[in-house]
Amino acid sequence: FDGNNWTQIVGLGAAGTITAPGFGNDNNESINGIEYSELDGKLILPVMNQSDGLQIYSYDGTTFTKIGQPGAGSWPDTQKTGQVASSHVENKLYLGTGNLSGVPAAELWSYDGTGWTKMSLSGVLDQANSFFYQPFVRGADLYVAAWNPTGCRIYKREGTGFTAFSEIGFNNPNNWTALLATYNGQMFGETANF
Repeated sequence: FDGNNWTQIVGLGAAGTITAPGFGNDNNESINGIEYSELDGKLILPVMNQSDGLQIYSYDGTTFTKIGQPGAGSWPDTQKTGQVASSHVENKLYLGTGNLSGVPAAELWSYDGTGWTKMSLSGVLDQANSFFYQPFVRGADLYVAAWNPTGCRIYKREGTGFTAFSEIGFNNPNNWTALLATYNGQMFGETANF
């Protein structure tokens, strides 16, 4: 949007190109973005793909580039969707993934602009998390909101591991998922009840 008009930048390119519908992949379903993240001046777009696994693209204002997909050095194709958050303090991107099947398989990854690193989940109290729904960066702190059918939870990075930062389901086990937001110096947890 240039202040007056919208311009479509994906979906009009030739089949198989990165500007074709679905970034050239017919299995790409939707851009997952609670909030969009930026790293090194590039917009980062996680794209849900239930056939091939989660795909990650960057956009520098002119060109789209695929910077992540299942395979060696990244997540398995069982990880179908994800959310990203960037840390300007660490100059890193954080990716929380999930498999959409309800099977405990959440993973957390970091990206430094050149490669992906799977993060240790040591210290996470509940291994039944099916989706790290939202990594959330606040200053130098990293939080992760976890989707869990026995009650969502917020975790906070402490050293190389994570500790629980909320009660299960915020004291209601029917709250399966949570999102985080910050406003006026305070952090808010928003839940969804299923």
